[in-house]
Amino acid sequence: MSHIFISYSKKDIEFARYLRDLLEAEGYGVWMDETRLVPSEQWWPTIERNIETCAAFIVIMSPNSRVSRWVEREILYAESDELHKPIFPVLLKGRVWPRLADIQYSDMKSGLGAALPPLLINGLRRAKVPVGERAIVPPPLPGDPISGVVPLPSQPTNRRTIYTISAVIALIVVAAVVIGLIALSGGDDDNPTPSATQGASVPTDTPEPAITTPAPTDTAEPTQTQTPSD
Repeated sequence: MSHIFISYSKKDIEFARYLRDLLEAEGYGVWMDETRLVPSEQWWPTIERNIETCAAFIVIMSPNSRVSRWVEREILYAESDELHKPIFPVLLKGRVWPRLADIQYSDMKSGLGAALPPLLINGLRRAKVPVGERAIVPPPLPGDPISGVVPLPSQPTNRRTIYTISAVIALIVVAAVVIGLIALSGGDDDNPTPSATQGASVPTDTPEPAITTPAPTDTAEPTQTQTPSD
């Protein structure tokens, strides 16, 4: 017995993976069913075997898992007189289940931003769950895993920092818009640049052409007037 078995609803797989990553960061080995399909009767013997060999049984309590017959089936087997596994309920959403009300639960309602509760860590230590090299995890069930990887979130960002970043981004966007409008309007008004479609500038006042009278080609000799003599 060396691993932790996580029982959960497939609708809560993101949080189940998050919880697994937190536990693995502490050195624990974790087994959970990540296959795309609902467990079939053919897979049930493997699930039974992994419950039988687990050192601790964690059940994620939520409205989704509360109505899951597979989660109920796994709990019934883990708490049976034959096995009597140490069960650690983790509350994700909703209320504590009456059927597990006699077991102290760990509150992780903050979801993907939650840290491992000290109550859970201390309980796993009391149960002497192996860590490090002694934490051996059984192979996963056959089948395609549900897509999507949920990374561990970084430290929570200060709200004031978020507002500052948003304001800087808004200023950058406004500056880009203003620069674009200036570029579209033609730039500097003192030095206008003619556009390609306008071509060269044309003077507005064009002098009218002078009208010339052609010179006569033949010049008539002046006629001499003779005065008759008396």
